[in-house]
Amino acid sequence: MDTLLLWEVLGAVVIFFIGVFFHFLYKYGGKKRWMAIISPVNESIWEHLKLTFYPVLVYTIIEFFIIKELPQNYLLAETLGIYVTLLSTLVIEIVYPSVVKKNIFVLDLVVFFLAITVGQLFSYFFMTRYSETNLPVSYSIAILGFQTGIFALFSFFPPRIPLFRDSVDGKYGIK
Repeated sequence: MDTLLLWEVLGAVVIFFIGVFFHFLYKYGGKKRWMAIISPVNESIWEHLKLTFYPVLVYTIIEFFIIKELPQNYLLAETLGIYVTLLSTLVIEIVYPSVVKKNIFVLDLVVFFLAITVGQLFSYFFMTRYSETNLPVSYSIAILGFQTGIFALFSFFPPRIPLFRDSVDGKYGIK
């Protein structure tokens, strides 16, 4: 197994545990406003997308500084991988509860790990198969910065649509 693939597969496990930690950060960390940007403030699907976005972003930064030889399209591939992870999470978290008629905690964890793994493998695939494809690094940084801003904005001012509705109490945003 090549080094990059090993890092991406290892990343799925590390990201999973970072995500589990982030899940409880806001609730048990004193409910600081900065925590609301990176940690779910309620049980909505939107807020739980933070559990895929920020841990993958943290791992991407760690990888960047540790791996000696990264492909030229590394940041683009990781940015696309983050969105594959978000989209996988979103689709599965909308579909499976409508089929089984409820959320099942163990299945939520499996979905979370599966979405992370799909995103990590996509990043690896893109890095190795499309290594000549590259956008300026500033584009990826701008996209990731914009996504961070959207998570922050919608944590404090969520739209009143089902994606943002707390599945436990029906409220929106920070309580």
